[in-house]
Amino acid sequence: MPRTPRTALNRSSHPAPLPGPDQSVLIHGSMDDALAVVAVGIAVRARLPFAWAEFADPRSELDPSLRSKLAEFAASSLVEVAGVEGLRTPAGLEGSVERLIRSGTLSRDLQVRLDGFLHFPPVVQRLASGLDPAGGHLAILLTGLHVLPERLRSATVARRELHEALHREGISLVATFHGTAPGSLAEAFDRVLRIEASAGGGWRDAVVGLERGPPGQPTPPDERLSSLGRDLRLGAGKWEQPKPTSSRNAVDL
Repeated sequence: MPRTPRTALNRSSHPAPLPGPDQSVLIHGSMDDALAVVAVGIAVRARLPFAWAEFADPRSELDPSLRSKLAEFAASSLVEVAGVEGLRTPAGLEGSVERLIRSGTLSRDLQVRLDGFLHFPPVVQRLASGLDPAGGHLAILLTGLHVLPERLRSATVARRELHEALHREGISLVATFHGTAPGSLAEAFDRVLRIEASAGGGWRDAVVGLERGPPGQPTPPDERLSSLGRDLRLGAGKWEQPKPTSSRNAVDL
């Protein structure tokens, strides 16, 4: 059941390089807390209802208290995806879709939209169906793409066709990758943001910048996450304690 999300009332006078609706965003860097704050901040600043799924990483350093605080902004409960099944299309779907489309009972526009939706990864279908879009737009947050096998990412979130189908439905995909995202993944997204964190500093000391955006648009200035924290009204908590950045690599499943 959709629930009423927590809203952010304070808005910074220093806008971050964050996009609006109908643009997919990839955020990468080496601090889990900062990655999560920026992902949620994108949806909140764009005033988009969103749902959040997290691919489980046994080595995640995301502070549980911060995670819970950020989840309060979501329009539905955070869903933790235990493994790769959340991105795999169910077996036999191709035949079912083709039979339905060939039946001639659907308009061409509806055929295209239905085909696109049914080819969304199961976790995206589940999250999108539980949201009430604002003005026809919503956001899906997928955090932890680094834990997925490269071949699975290539067949799903690294396919530009998936992003275009999401845009047709008014869905903005916001995803995170711990470490440096491979070029094949980054190229599928409309915008790529990079988190720069200093050793021993907390997430508020990290900086987010636009690494790649739509052609022809000016590059906005980088933003320190302390201002984004104020926008999200993240008061003092135990996640404020500085901690070193991690050098861990992606999990190979």
